Amino acid sequence: LGAVADYYTRSVTVFNTSTGLVLGTVFLNTSGGVVGDCLVNPAGTRAFATDFNSRVWVIDLTASPPALASGPNPIPISNYGEDLAVTGDGRFLLVSDGSAYQPISVIDVASQTEVSTFHLGHDCNSIDVGSDGSVLVSSYSWSRVRRLTIDSAGVLTDTGESLNVPYYPINVYCAPGGQAGIAIGGYGTITSFSIPGLVPLDTGYLWYS
Repeated sequence: LGAVADYYTRSVTVFNTSTGLVLGTVFLNTSGGVVGDCLVNPAGTRAFATDFNSRVWVIDLTASPPALASGPNPIPISNYGEDLAVTGDGRFLLVSDGSAYQPISVIDVASQTEVSTFHLGHDCNSIDVGSDGSVLVSSYSWSRVRRLTIDSAGVLTDTGESLNVPYYPINVYCAPGGQAGIAIGGYGTITSFSIPGLVPLDTGYLWYS
């Protein structure tokens, strides 16, 4: 299953990725017209969406049609809520803000509650989790990627590893297998690096015609 959030209608549409068939649309009771990131957990049973109002909404994908999940919903978090990432085992959901200097939020998916936070001391505009427990975060204002780790209790720890990347990174991704990552910056730049260590491998450019 796949899910996409709509900024203007404040809704999440769920679809079958094989057939393209829309399974349903869930409207979020959030003020304003802002809905941020959206993702589906590895088991395909839950979708999550941020709303820039310090909340994460949970959608039950086992319901027909999909509907808001029971339990604490939306989940209060300690940042406005923009980018989402989920651990490979599906236990923890990580949420970062964009430009504000606010902590990363870690949510226990089973209880639908925030269980820990981690403050980088600067903005965190994107986040991703590797299969080895690496947590990659980017800072737009500092033009930097850092690597944290997450343990079995959902606690984040700073490894001290950091990489300056060109032109203000806007997103960071960990490759399958967790041995490398990329940071996408302005002006079409893509910087690759190895994990652990954040050793730079290459920087390329996307050219637009």
